Amino acid sequence: MLEDERTPCIDLPLLPLELQCISQFMNRLATPVLLDSQIEEFNRDALLHVPGGFGTENMALIEGWTTELAELPEITGRQWVFHEESQTDQGTDLVSRIEKMSPFHSGFADLAHALMGPAGQLLGEEAVLFKEKINFKMPGGDG
Repeated sequence: MLEDERTPCIDLPLLPLELQCISQFMNRLATPVLLDSQIEEFNRDALLHVPGGFGTENMALIEGWTTELAELPEITGRQWVFHEESQTDQGTDLVSRIEKMSPFHSGFADLAHALMGPAGQLLGEEAVLFKEKINFKMPGGDG
């Protein structure tokens, strides 16, 4: 199994080595640090929009990890993959969402870790990951 300092990475012998945990060899995400004014905005409005919170390079990494995850074979006990039938192309199966990915993908483990700091700033205490999910809005999908 490939490892980083925090979390085991995906280890799937069904994939070529160069596709196994591509994120293992990428730069890690920068943790956004919120300004006092942003924390005040969150306390006032109960939401915070942070344009550019992750830069272009980091967003490209996250997009790549999402594609990587969606293309992995489904193996019992790994990430949870949910499907739906296409509304426009009967019989076509679409991935509608994926859950529980950070234990099996170091990139998403990095993303969860990077978000803990700013989430903790907003909450005023240490944040923990309760649930993670990617919702796919596919052409022909039901959502």
